[in-house]
Amino acid sequence: MTKEELKSVLIEVREDRSVGFLTTGEILKKEYGEDVWTVKDLIPECSITALSGTPGSFKTWLTIEIARCISSGDKFLNKFEVARGTVLFIDKENHQKHIQKRLKQLGFSDDHNVIYLTDDIFVDKEEDFKKVLRAVNKFKPKLVVFDSLVRIHQGDENTSKDIAKVMGKFRVITQKGASVLFIHHHRKESSKAKKSPNSLRGSSDILAGLDSLLFVEKSSDEDLLTIEQAKARTQEIIEPFSVLIEKNKESGGIKFSYNGEYDPTKTVRDEVGKEIIELLKEKTEMSRADIIEIFSDEYSQNTIDMVLKELVPNILNKTSGPKNKFTFSLKK
Repeated sequence: MTKEELKSVLIEVREDRSVGFLTTGEILKKEYGEDVWTVKDLIPECSITALSGTPGSFKTWLTIEIARCISSGDKFLNKFEVARGTVLFIDKENHQKHIQKRLKQLGFSDDHNVIYLTDDIFVDKEEDFKKVLRAVNKFKPKLVVFDSLVRIHQGDENTSKDIAKVMGKFRVITQKGASVLFIHHHRKESSKAKKSPNSLRGSSDILAGLDSLLFVEKSSDEDLLTIEQAKARTQEIIEPFSVLIEKNKESGGIKFSYNGEYDPTKTVRDEVGKEIIELLKEKTEMSRADIIEIFSDEYSQNTIDMVLKELVPNILNKTSGPKNKFTFSLKK
């Protein structure tokens, strides 16, 4: 089709008005503006985001904290800028008594505009979804939170057709000007298996429908979490980072704060270090070769040598023996 023929067809179709379209030229000329965020780098405006993790990884805590920050305008984790506004929360996992306790621990007050929808909602049930839309139209939230995905629909999360319907409902909410954040879970995998977008439990339509996917994991350190962005539709994926959990024993309050980029090799080295220390508590003194042999099935020789170097001289003594062979023991 020539350029003149195409121009003639475009005029004809536009006059017909039975279908909407834009040419590539029109798209290229259009001013769409900068990317806008509900939570900078983590939750794009008018998007669908999943926060996934294993049980006990503080998923609900973090979503409530996100809600608190958006409703107050505080930076999330004292790091990520937010778009201030109302949050609509649909929690089908927790009793209101437990919700109240967490709100108090996180420092909520009457000034925080977080609205909990208390009806037993299934988004794939038309009458229920109309209630959600009425609430969205009334409160005009910046964010709508669902805790959790498995509780808010009647279908099978492994069935593409059922999940496509749920993701379609979420997309309707985003078209009203709100972002959607829902809690989900990892597939059952080895604890040492590297997480990837395919670690997300359920149908692949869940991943396909997401604009952003965040994984949260509890560190072996009781006071640290790790957050990794596994998918980002509107930007390059940001580096994983750690989150410090600060607990006030007197008041019972809890705070979360950004703790810098996450170094996965450091976590492994910490684990190796703890195991070597425990081993030397029993054996008193061991050679480098024996230590490497014991841990060689789980860790590389390079990692073990790196850890031994880090532990000397503050925690371990290093003694040179015959033929320049080294032994290690705990400092007294």
